[in-house]
Amino acid sequence: MTAWEKLVCLTEDELARIDIAEVNSACAVGLPGTESLDVSFCRKTLDEWADKVRWQTIKHFPQFERRPHDFYYSRSYFRVLALITVVQRERNILGLEALENMLNDPELERNWWEPMRGKKWLTKRPSTAFVDFSGSGCRIRFAATLEAAYSINVGARLA
Repeated sequence: MTAWEKLVCLTEDELARIDIAEVNSACAVGLPGTESLDVSFCRKTLDEWADKVRWQTIKHFPQFERRPHDFYYSRSYFRVLALITVVQRERNILGLEALENMLNDPELERNWWEPMRGKKWLTKRPSTAFVDFSGSGCRIRFAATLEAAYSINVGARLA
């Protein structure tokens, strides 16, 4: 019996005592595109984000107390803003690191960036980007029209 099949046999009370991340991970296993899913890395990332959200909420709570009208007098609204702030910062950091690594990749420089700067027509160009998060960071692979895919490893870490 798979993990999700065990979960559906639980009562509501039993299910409520299980971490939502565990439930979601168990249900994701075996779905198309999850073959390389690193569940422990995802869990660690979620735990790190939860710690950051907790810290951000505590740090900025005096703002809510001073100006509750800015948050519609809702602590829940304030907490959601703290969550969004943390997740957006993490995404921006990964995005900037990915961009920097793409621009500095010698293979991409030779095949795409240099010809484009020279205003040469690219018969083979990146058409699709695939992003895979794992314990070692973020791997970005490009599929190019009319040629094999190029891969680079992004040294991004969630800290």
